[in-house]
Amino acid sequence: MKKFVALAIFAAMFLISACGAKTGGGGEDPGMTGYVVNIDNGRILVVDEKSLDFSGTGGLKEFYAAVWFSGAPDHVEIGDKVAVWHGAVAESYPGQSKVVRLEVLPPDKPEGADLAQDEALRRALEARSFAGDAAVRSIRYDAAADIWRIELRELLQGEQAVTLEIDDRP
Repeated sequence: MKKFVALAIFAAMFLISACGAKTGGGGEDPGMTGYVVNIDNGRILVVDEKSLDFSGTGGLKEFYAAVWFSGAPDHVEIGDKVAVWHGAVAESYPGQSKVVRLEVLPPDKPEGADLAQDEALRRALEARSFAGDAAVRSIRYDAAADIWRIELRELLQGEQAVTLEIDDRP
């Protein structure tokens, strides 16, 4: 019950911030920038690239905003980093909204890497050890080992995190 109350508080805080000035298609700044971690029935799940710390109010130290967006372009793929301008966010976690405008951001491809960041993340999301959706804590390319180290955190189960090593070979 305690987890449910905390989750409800976090969802409310997210919704209040998400329905603010950054939403809508008219502004210059996107309402959310994050990674596409799931696609289902024409919707994309975008998880914010940065966590929020609610530990000062008794909440989670690491909370990631997440929204299911309808109306995304067909070319969007799991692993893409996107900037999303959107409408109001429905009260749930993950939230629900409609894309007003979406830009797929160019993936990072470090010197010497065969895979781009989006391809490495796609492989990590396929290989993760937990069934739920994930937030991306970090993505790093290790040139000496020729691997990507990707740290994922389970969204709804709280504390479980894994670091996956993805071979850089195409």
